[in-house]
Amino acid sequence: MKLIIKNALHTARTDYALELGGHSIEVDLELEPGEPPKFLYHGTVHKFIDSIKEGGLKKGSRQHVHLSLDKATATDVGSRRGEPVILTINAEEMCRDGLKVFLSANDVWLTYSVPTEYIQWDKISFTE
Repeated sequence: MKLIIKNALHTARTDYALELGGHSIEVDLELEPGEPPKFLYHGTVHKFIDSIKEGGLKKGSRQHVHLSLDKATATDVGSRRGEPVILTINAEEMCRDGLKVFLSANDVWLTYSVPTEYIQWDKISFTE
C-alpha cells in the first residue's frame, strides 16, 4: 500500500494520526532533495551515543532521520527521552558528498542516515 500525503502536517484516519515524517506506516512524502544550511542538529540521549559513534544515525523503524535547524529544537526533541545530547551534523558536506537531505512541509530536515564522519564529535553538547 502506498499512501501519499501532500502539504499536510497530519491526516486523521479512524483512531490514529499519520505524522508527516511517516513514523507509523510507510508514507510517500514526495520530498525533493534540498540544500540545507552548513550545520543541522540532532537531539538524542546519552545511552545512544556509543551506538551512534559506531554506526552513525540510522532511521530505525522511521522513514527518515530527523534533523533540526537549531540547537533549541534539537534540545526539545532530545528532552523527550531524558537529558538531551545535541549532535552537530555537517549537512552541507553530506550533500556535497551525494547524500540526500529533504526539507518537510513542517520545517524538519530529513535524511536516510547520517554516517559518523558527518557528526562533529568535537561540538557535542550534553546540555544547552
